[in-house]
Amino acid sequence: MAHDAGNFLLRLQQPDGDLSGSLFFAANGTMARRSNFASNVCAVLLWSELFRETGDARWLQAASKATDIILSRWLRPGAFKFCGGELD
Repeated sequence: MAHDAGNFLLRLQQPDGDLSGSLFFAANGTMARRSNFASNVCAVLLWSELFRETGDARWLQAASKATDIILSRWLRPGAFKFCGGELD
């Protein structure tokens, strides 16, 4: 089951490593995807565990790409911080 979940998330991962959240429409009417901190972190945890268990490099690569997004969007100086799911 964990492998199925990992593969599902791999299909959702964008080329930059992000796991985009649900669809929404911007003010100009264009469709966009909102990035989600929690989904990226959960995917990193799952892929890291799958890599530990299997040694399959694709899990490590996916986790590394998602980690880069987390660091650049949410954990850099000046980025929004989250506490209990709300912007601080």
